[in-house]
Amino acid sequence: MNSRAELLIHDLLEKIPRNPNYKSIPIRRSGPSMIVWHCDDAPNWDVWDVVGYDLRPNHLSPKGCPVPTYSYWIARSGRIYKIAQEAYVTWHAGVSRIDRIRYHIPDWNEVAIAICFAHDPDTEPDLTPEQYESGHLLSAWIAVRRDIQSNSIRGHRELAVTGYDPKTGRLRKTCPGLGIDLDAVRRSVRDLKLKLLSGELHLEVRVVQ
Repeated sequence: MNSRAELLIHDLLEKIPRNPNYKSIPIRRSGPSMIVWHCDDAPNWDVWDVVGYDLRPNHLSPKGCPVPTYSYWIARSGRIYKIAQEAYVTWHAGVSRIDRIRYHIPDWNEVAIAICFAHDPDTEPDLTPEQYESGHLLSAWIAVRRDIQSNSIRGHRELAVTGYDPKTGRLRKTCPGLGIDLDAVRRSVRDLKLKLLSGELHLEVRVVQ
């Protein structure tokens, strides 16, 4: 018998204010080819803390970001929030043009959909089971829709330049947390993706405002 699962997404797009410092929102020139897992590195933020930080002056820009830096944010309870369109180029792991040329890498912002977890690696050894369940299902669903390969699901720390130094291999970020086994994440998403494609798993996706 085929199994069933539910993916519930809380869509906040209509409730998120527009940053008045930007006339337009950058849009991808082509479809995304990667999914990147991040953490908010905060002990007690909720989704509105993340959105507020991104839209006001921050470490990325004195004008704030055009939109939140992640497409999705997953609470410790496993609840999924959509906070930016997948078509938007969000500022989650940008690489300068000089470094893109030097290291023959893309602009991660341009090619990757960013998923962020409520997670503080300094005080929490790992994500919650609920976050893993939501993160795996969400990533598999995106990967099927966008034809993204399972080995193209990365953690921020695995991205050249912004996550680690390509010359030395030294980490610049531990995001989404060193306790997260990213190889295990890719295996889980691959298995879910195969089940979805074969029809072994039926995923009911519900989007609520």
